[in-house]
Amino acid sequence: MQIKTPAFWYRTPDKEGSPLTEKLLTPFSYLYEAGRRLEQCCKTQNSVDIPVICVGNAVSGGSGKTPTILAICDLIKKSRTFKNIFFLTRGYGGSEKAPLSVDFKKHSY
Repeated sequence: MQIKTPAFWYRTPDKEGSPLTEKLLTPFSYLYEAGRRLEQCCKTQNSVDIPVICVGNAVSGGSGKTPTILAICDLIKKSRTFKNIFFLTRGYGGSEKAPLSVDFKKHSY
């Protein structure tokens, strides 16, 4: 199943009113926001002693996340700022059933 970005996300400001879909989904956005706030106040935060760069957004595909992280990786390697670089990914579309530690000597990008 391919997930597509809803067309109303890209609606131009000159269009009057809002589509029916948007109006019907608005109450659910309030429930989602309430759940998000509840999660934020209840969850504990973890910290790590290494720099972390997060690359991501609400668009599921085609927004340039992979080329961005590859470029960041190349910049870090060229600068020799850090000896080890790690990527954490959800693995969209992958076939692995459990967490997998990737060795760049065995797996190349």
